[in-house]
Amino acid sequence: MTADTFFWNTPLWVVSILLFLAMAAAREIGVWARHRAGASRKGSTGNESYILSAVLGLLALLVAFSFGMALDRYDARCKLVVSEANALSTTWQRTALFDHPEQLRGMLLDYADARLTYGLTGGETQETAARKTNQLQPQIWAEAVRLVAPNRQTPLPAFTLAPLSDAFDLAQARKAALQAHMPALVLSVLTIYFIAAALVLGYASAEVAKRDRVILLSLFALFALVLGVILDLDRPREGLIPIPQGAMADTVQMMRAEFNANKSAQ
Repeated sequence: MTADTFFWNTPLWVVSILLFLAMAAAREIGVWARHRAGASRKGSTGNESYILSAVLGLLALLVAFSFGMALDRYDARCKLVVSEANALSTTWQRTALFDHPEQLRGMLLDYADARLTYGLTGGETQETAARKTNQLQPQIWAEAVRLVAPNRQTPLPAFTLAPLSDAFDLAQARKAALQAHMPALVLSVLTIYFIAAALVLGYASAEVAKRDRVILLSLFALFALVLGVILDLDRPREGLIPIPQGAMADTVQMMRAEFNANKSAQ
């Protein structure tokens, strides 16, 4: 199993539990190494405290770096949804300039609904929505070009086709953003450092009381939770932190309401 497969295909709870167990085992190895070395049983020395502080300080830096990277990717995906919804909304509004935009608007409504489904679901349903998107794009473009053809010598084609082209480009950008993940090497280094920090903690706290051991295990659980959140932020398809689709949902609702109102008026 490669690092990419482990981090992106393994369930989040499995990754977190495995990291917790690995850190707990590393701590026990650190305790064993301390006893093996015949170190003093009076607790950590001043030098060990300095080393432990340095290890935990670097760990905090790595966690902040990784969390920031995952959060930036998540924020970029959220912004792409808003941008695509705005482009579709602008396209819809500008189709009012055409004489008979009913067919084009019907296809745009189906397209926006497919884009909403693409963002809300995962697995086979999401793939079905993606295929529908690919099928509708050339049909919508051909109909839009047909409608602007009589006015090709005017600014109308650029005015109406530009936001539609932007919407199609943003659909591809969203797909690429969903497929892009944090480098597996970064996550591997972070995981290894979690385990190494647990090893150092075990060596430095070989003689702590049972109560302190519970605190250390709680700290390891928090470390595992942090890694789980970082992975969750970078798993927009099946994670527990979804990408908000409110902007796209509002656009679909606006389109459907106006389309039904125009249909009833005819």
